[in-house]
Amino acid sequence: MTRDLYRARLDDGSDVEVAVDHRDYRAWLHATSHGMPLAWAREERLVEAAWLAWSAGRRAGVLAEDWEAFDARCVQVELVQAAQPVDPTGPATSAG
Repeated sequence: MTRDLYRARLDDGSDVEVAVDHRDYRAWLHATSHGMPLAWAREERLVEAAWLAWSAGRRAGVLAEDWEAFDARCVQVELVQAAQPVDPTGPATSAG
């Protein structure tokens, strides 16, 4: 199992770092296949990154707001580190 680390910058200047894994990608595919509005192809990747960060943050308990509230506050999302291997049988650890 792998995970991608994302950082979301919110409009108050705070950053939220989250680990996106396959659960979040599957949730994205489920949401978009059921009519999540994605009108612009170029912006789709930006929406996807923000949505994945929101999903991972909700799952991890660091974000409580719904997608619409998060989307309104999120001014930037960046991939910090891609495809980090994770032991699916053990707890996630953080450096530092």
